[in-house]
Amino acid sequence: MKHKIYKIVALIFLIIFATGVSAQKVTTVHLLFFGATLDKEVGESVRANEIKIRKTFSEIESRYLKMKFHSFTRYRFSKELFYRAVDTLQTNTDDVIIFYYSGHGFRYDDTKSEFPYLLLLKNLDAPDEEIIRISSISLDAVEQYIANKKNVRLKLIIAEACNASYMDVTLPAPPGVLGNPNALKRLFKESIGTYIVCSSKKYQDSYAFKTKGGIFTTQFSNALKKAFSQKEPSWESIFEETRVSVKQQVKKIFNVEQDIYFIRKR
Repeated sequence: MKHKIYKIVALIFLIIFATGVSAQKVTTVHLLFFGATLDKEVGESVRANEIKIRKTFSEIESRYLKMKFHSFTRYRFSKELFYRAVDTLQTNTDDVIIFYYSGHGFRYDDTKSEFPYLLLLKNLDAPDEEIIRISSISLDAVEQYIANKKNVRLKLIIAEACNASYMDVTLPAPPGVLGNPNALKRLFKESIGTYIVCSSKKYQDSYAFKTKGGIFTTQFSNALKKAFSQKEPSWESIFEETRVSVKQQVKKIFNVEQDIYFIRKR
């Protein structure tokens, strides 16, 4: 009888231990930052964006969230390295992939998507139309490639880029927390699906300060940090707060319209 009781007790401890291990399973957040840091026009602003994004997301690390930051800037900023980065990324089904782009964006006259093309070109020293074409990838195609290659629980596809004519591939600039652990769990361990986000709607530019970075990245970082301390945050509320803030800031400073566009895919 004693032997049986010992067996039962041992089994109970084994179940409790296994449950505890499962509860503490670590989710890895892979952040792929692609930034045109060598570009003469927007490079300084993009470098500021990278620092801001790296700092914001580094604050989410905890016993059940592991942050991996993959930087593709300077001479590593190319379309070929985007494909290679996704192909070689080691992920589990419970992981999170965040693709974050900061640089030039544009659209052709016949582009039907709400999202722009992203220009993965180190700099814009007299590029012709063909070089722009072969060095670009649409934000939709980024999402599709990641979806086809990686089976993860949550994907955030984000671009701070213009969404206007390819004849004006520029990011205009003006002249001259870790909080509540339940919030992190809700955002990074319980959220499912894919979000595609662009800092500007079609036919709009995306505005930035040369040394302080993009207005979108600043407002997104602020909204994210605020969400870390909320009781029931959601990605929808984060992007909506970012949208409102960006719209207000750009209107106030530049007196023009910039309205972010985002969708969720199941």
